[in-house]
Amino acid sequence: MENTEIVYKVMFHTNGYIRLEVPSLRKLSWSYLYANFKKSPPFPLPSGIKDFHVNPFKGNIIIRYEPDDIDILHFIKNMASSPDVRNIIKG
Repeated sequence: MENTEIVYKVMFHTNGYIRLEVPSLRKLSWSYLYANFKKSPPFPLPSGIKDFHVNPFKGNIIIRYEPDDIDILHFIKNMASSPDVRNIIKG
């Protein structure tokens, strides 16, 4: 059975900033990420997201956001279960 959600762990979270550990990112290369995330992530980001940074070497994602504009934990949960995002992470 295929995993329906990307595995992640919240490493640090404060209003406006969250850092996630996403082990499956470690298998992606910088060139792959550059090709797919050149200007922005290849999936829509809500207006409350100010910055979205992926680091495959550390296997993490850092998101800066407006706490009053977005429920960041809900957004992350939806992103982790999105088929489009799973396809990107598979490389």
